Amino acid sequence: MQLYPNPVQDFIEFKGQAAPYSTAKIYSVDGKLIKTSDIRSGKVQVSDLPAASYFIEVSGKNSQKPETSKFIKK
Repeated sequence: MQLYPNPVQDFIEFKGQAAPYSTAKIYSVDGKLIKTSDIRSGKVQVSDLPAASYFIEVSGKNSQKPETSKFIKK
């Protein structure tokens, strides 16, 4: 699964198989949990975050291995 656009301004959207995933957790580069969001709509709002680099981890309920990607909020 890939996310776009990157850098992002308002919403992160997902390419690929987003169906198995239900939750997104956004972390700062130092590992602090910043935000948890439901991704059933296929996107995550990040407009409330300050400009910086972040990691996003997406996971699902089917004990599927979480996927992590880095993104830049502009």
